[in-house]
Amino acid sequence: MSTIIADNLTGKTAAGDVTVTSEGGAATFQLQQGLAKAWCSLDDTTTPVFFDSFNFASVTDNGTGNYTVAFTNSMSGARYSSPPNVYSGEGDLANISNEATGSFRIRCFDDASPHPAKDIDCYSTTHGDLA
Repeated sequence: MSTIIADNLTGKTAAGDVTVTSEGGAATFQLQQGLAKAWCSLDDTTTPVFFDSFNFASVTDNGTGNYTVAFTNSMSGARYSSPPNVYSGEGDLANISNEATGSFRIRCFDDASPHPAKDIDCYSTTHGDLA
């Protein structure tokens, strides 16, 4: 088994073009396309804060169960994949909306109404193209 130790990966044909062969060897994909561009773990006890995050700069409380999370490095367009998950121990739901290149809104629901202010955890991983 070989080990590659590097600080940077640069494609031979183009700098951002690093191709990876699939496990079965029949397909290839671009390495940068398969990487998560951002992820966060959000806690809302009283003031929303990140437990931990990557490429998220801030979280804004817009009201009960309603948060805007802002990227450190923006996405190239307003359409990307960033599904949220919520845990409060009560089977709550979440969705995202108001997607923009620099942020998106997470709304947490308890049944059909906004989640009441209490301890919830919200998680999201973003895939797409960085600007």
